[in-house]
Amino acid sequence: MRTYPAKVLLFGEHILLRGAAALAAPLHLYGGQWQFGSDSGQQFRLREWVEYLLQLPCDFRLAAFKDDLEAGLFFQSDIPTGYGLGSSGALCAAAYERYAEQPIARHDASLLPELRNILAAMESFFHGASSGIDPLVSYLSQPLLLRPDGALNAVQVPALPPGMTLFLLDSRRTRSTGPMVQYFRQRCEDPAFETLMRTELLDVSDAAVSAWLDHRMEDFSRHFQCISQFQAQHLAPMIPDEVLQIWQEGNARGAFSLKLCGAGGGGVFLGLAFTPLFEHEGWIGDFPCHVLAV
Repeated sequence: MRTYPAKVLLFGEHILLRGAAALAAPLHLYGGQWQFGSDSGQQFRLREWVEYLLQLPCDFRLAAFKDDLEAGLFFQSDIPTGYGLGSSGALCAAAYERYAEQPIARHDASLLPELRNILAAMESFFHGASSGIDPLVSYLSQPLLLRPDGALNAVQVPALPPGMTLFLLDSRRTRSTGPMVQYFRQRCEDPAFETLMRTELLDVSDAAVSAWLDHRMEDFSRHFQCISQFQAQHLAPMIPDEVLQIWQEGNARGAFSLKLCGAGGGGVFLGLAFTPLFEHEGWIGDFPCHVLAV
């Protein structure tokens, strides 16, 4: 059976709501797939979810879904929960492809907005509200560029040159999105911070995304470091203290830079190393790190 990957938000955290672009990508380090077994505890509210799907303006083969659940169907996933890596998004992508009467093809770019809306409605059962991005990235298994006007495009992300490594640092703690969003909004109520954020974070984040997609790696590296320094200085409460210490040491040594990867507060953080730190997996301080290929 097909494996549905996790998702990682590389750029655009929080500032997407202030007019920035966002870049999200599948994270094949983790994933989930349908399995049949005898452990009904693995079904994770799926029976309730079937009833919820009846309300959506999309035709699903829900009788077949119910029959499969009776036969022991469950979604086997190793995507960490509370990390912002799209555990429920992968589930929604898998259910849509398996049970939608006429699932939208992955290559049909013109129907991406419609597909996003359907997946958002499906995922709202788990979170109360959903942007639809997590399940869309998992379903497409391809990076997505999101514009603040709602436009979205599947993109190809160039590989980094030798000697430059993109990685995820695992803080080994879960986080909650709500308090981080509230904190950022409160900061933006300060006109001085709002101006600073737009000129030194929003614009630089957009420039980093453009530089990466255009394969201007020196510019990408420079913008990444600027984002790292800004977040450490102005958004430190969104970074666990132990991670912040490593973060500042990396910037001071010029060895690597870290930035928020999603809401902050825990989960994973995105790193860019300027010297080869490790080939696939390694450690920075007490934190496990994974090389990221997108």
